[in-house]
Amino acid sequence: MICLFRESLQETRNVGVIRTAKKTAVFSVQKSKKRSMIVFSPIFDSFPLQTIKVLDFFDFKQAVTIALMKNNNGYSQILKLNNGMNSKRTNFNSYINHSISINSFWLLGFFEGEGSFGYKNSIPYLQIAQNKKSERVLYAIMDFMKTIPLGFSQTKNVISPIGHLCNK
Repeated sequence: MICLFRESLQETRNVGVIRTAKKTAVFSVQKSKKRSMIVFSPIFDSFPLQTIKVLDFFDFKQAVTIALMKNNNGYSQILKLNNGMNSKRTNFNSYINHSISINSFWLLGFFEGEGSFGYKNSIPYLQIAQNKKSERVLYAIMDFMKTIPLGFSQTKNVISPIGHLCNK
């Protein structure tokens, strides 16, 4: 996934930077031309976020639109949006009707970012933890996993819907 961002955004579109420190690598887009931020919209519009993080994306997208309009009241509007995002969010009403659609590629990426594997009392486990407000997505994952037949195997030659992966 890092490779997809590096190739498509950083190198081809000259968007973002990758910084590493100790055990962390971070891709970020900051202090760049505001128009470069709209590169992300088609990605997240085509492959929507499933958790309450989608609400932050909607606010982010609205803030980018306001910034591009360059109106005099824009800064205060963006500040208001920012003050209601991420851990500062108090309104989750629009997530109640958000459609959740799980597929194998999304699930794989979700486990990459949110999952853990281990042994507890000599018993193997895997788990995903989410904010209680995203509990719906965990039920959707359970429902999706019930549809996977025993003995399921995926062909390695299948191309993911988000592009190719590489070994950089």
